[in-house]
Amino acid sequence: MNPKIKRIKIFWGMMIVFCVLSLSFFSDSRAIGIPLKAKRVFDGLTGGLITKTNLELFIDPPLQTAVNFDALQLANQFIIDNPGLFSIKSYHQLKGETYENPLGTRVNYQVFQNGTPILGFTIQLTVGVDHQVSIVSNEYHPIERVEMDERYFLSVNEILEEHNQRFKLSVADEDEGRESHIIIVGPSYAKAEMGTVVSVIEVGSKQKAPIEAVFSSKSGQLLARRVAKSEFH
Repeated sequence: MNPKIKRIKIFWGMMIVFCVLSLSFFSDSRAIGIPLKAKRVFDGLTGGLITKTNLELFIDPPLQTAVNFDALQLANQFIIDNPGLFSIKSYHQLKGETYENPLGTRVNYQVFQNGTPILGFTIQLTVGVDHQVSIVSNEYHPIERVEMDERYFLSVNEILEEHNQRFKLSVADEDEGRESHIIIVGPSYAKAEMGTVVSVIEVGSKQKAPIEAVFSSKSGQLLARRVAKSEFH
């Protein structure tokens, strides 16, 4: 065989082997997933969604279209970067809402478990015009996961039967036939429970305007009253 042709065949043989080995190497390396980890962190930025790679924090899309979405991103990232200040449990979610002011943007967060709001667990941050984030208030603290099986919840009628001498269902709720639930934290701040929010009228009161009352969804006990309805939705 012509030596020149032989050298060409050897060269192309080596190239084929090299290509096969390279494909195998990059195919195996793909399982390492380093680029995917970074992708999971930043994928949701354009949709208002940010997750920590250790799943300790989940920030939902904003409650409404943010006026200043850059400020919402900065506030989200501030919470993620400071787990010592915001020890958010994996079963809790945050939803941020922005409010513009001359000094920057206020970002208010509500805390939820499976879509149900936790009463009083608010976080407020400000993002200045210089993009510096600061804490206004942080009412969040870790609590145990709340049992949310509705099979064990009392109906509104069952709840009000226990309180018929004190409360009656308001006309508005009779017409709409609806109820809502919140999670309410106990006085010890260690545990919380499901509460059923009912618009009621106090039987013995001279003022017959409806008030918002929160009853334990399991026991029917009155837990709170005259709480702003906006906190329940």
